[in-house]
Amino acid sequence: MSADAYFHELRSRHYCPRTVDNDLLYIPGLNAIYVAISKNACSLVKSELYRMAHGTARPEGVSPHNRREMGFLGPSDVPERQFLDWLLDERVFTFSFVRDPMERLVSCFRNRIRRLGAEPYDDPRPMRREWILNRQWALSEGGRRRIGYRRALNEDVSFECFVRAVCRQHPWEMDRHWVPQSRILARDLIRYDHIGNVGSLADGLARVAERTGAAAHYRFEGERLNASPANDPRPPALTPELERSVREVYRQDYELMDAVAAEFGA
Repeated sequence: MSADAYFHELRSRHYCPRTVDNDLLYIPGLNAIYVAISKNACSLVKSELYRMAHGTARPEGVSPHNRREMGFLGPSDVPERQFLDWLLDERVFTFSFVRDPMERLVSCFRNRIRRLGAEPYDDPRPMRREWILNRQWALSEGGRRRIGYRRALNEDVSFECFVRAVCRQHPWEMDRHWVPQSRILARDLIRYDHIGNVGSLADGLARVAERTGAAAHYRFEGERLNASPANDPRPPALTPELERSVREVYRQDYELMDAVAAEFGA
């Protein structure tokens, strides 16, 4: 397959094709490729990769999602043939992290719907617009009712309301924070050396450091980014009916979790 055809196929699986340039990252200092998945601790993982590559913490004020300031490379930053060669090269360590689908939805709700989880490095203006639009969409039951700006800003959105709206969406319509992980991983196109689990992130990062030659100077300190505050309670459990809907919508992700555990011990 040509590089052009390869990346066309990869981008065709994303509702926003340009996200591939931020989700697929080559880290020169580690000779590694990280496939980032939103709400799978990607802010923290990118910060830790910077620490591994440079032996120091990410500079204050630099967003971990700004690949140029972080020194990461996406497919649009180099000739596509070069990036495909990295993906095919067994000397390049390619990895990602998966997360339990229900835990990921809970994180989306707490950080992107119930409240706006912004970090100091974020531009709050576009994030606030996106937050209000997401709240409008959830309260409208996925577009079934008209919800005004003020109501979206002030009315409580329940976890059940959010999940029902998610379950009515086609993957093409889904926000990157809750689109199925299996679509982003594209295991039929990308060769993986390791896929870890967010639930055991420290172990997964230690494996990345060991495989990329960074273990001698790297130690995970456990700092969390985009974490929900202690006074933000976990939402109540869903009804059995809605849990079944989640399992159906994210069926491939649940199968992915089992496959990853069997293959990589994550």
